[in-house]
Amino acid sequence: NLILSDETEEGSRSNVHHAREYPNAITFLQGLNPPVRFIATTATATQAARTAIKEKLKFGPTNSSLKFNPRESYSYELILPIYRENIEIQVLPRTSKQRNLQFLVAERHCKQTGRRLEPLPEGVGLTLIYVTKRDTARQIAKVLEQGGLKVGLYYKEGRSNAENAAAHQAFMDSTIDVLVATGQSFGEGIDHPELRHVILYCMPKSLEQLVQQIGRPGRDGKRARCTVFAAAQDFMEAGHTPNSRALLGQFLEATTTCRWHTLSRLCGE
Repeated sequence: NLILSDETEEGSRSNVHHAREYPNAITFLQGLNPPVRFIATTATATQAARTAIKEKLKFGPTNSSLKFNPRESYSYELILPIYRENIEIQVLPRTSKQRNLQFLVAERHCKQTGRRLEPLPEGVGLTLIYVTKRDTARQIAKVLEQGGLKVGLYYKEGRSNAENAAAHQAFMDSTIDVLVATGQSFGEGIDHPELRHVILYCMPKSLEQLVQQIGRPGRDGKRARCTVFAAAQDFMEAGHTPNSRALLGQFLEATTTCRWHTLSRLCGE
């Protein structure tokens, strides 16, 4: 007698097609006899998104303090912290692909001999680079391959399913150094314990995407990194809203406070 809705944040967006069916689905579920319990989960959601989820799913009043009193409320909200103490976040200005990403080559090779280091230093390993355009992905792959790295590519438009499947398998098998992917096409369900570094070479289109992408490395609890490269032109791309620009801008401007603290505050924790 339990129904679970996963990735519920997607359904809270009014511009997502299947979200329009949520009210009908919830009305049907609430009419079942005997009654069923309903759980809605999502990896990341701002306060506004959580409110939208509760409205879409027709949840009643919630008690976020976890002091659940069935006489006062028939639903409650559990918010787990997004903070991951093993992930270091760094924000840098984006200049050129060669200049920004040369360190990925350097940290894998000996300065004196130029030979590849085996084993790799602590904290250096499988890297996932997110971009917003396929042309950018191809350009980055070319730069890194010229430096001697094994690079995979993953994006939807203009690339076959077989090619993406091969890149995904190489990523999961850790037979490549770097996977370059568009954020819209690669990520959900990714849980690779050996992923050490995530690079956001282009700013994502929402705070939720930013938090999810930042949280993907270091699932084994060992030291991991997330490097965010930012440029003003990112916010001129299609898909950004005034709200997303404001929230992401606050994250980038937090130069004197902990980035994790800023993300927690922006997410309404």
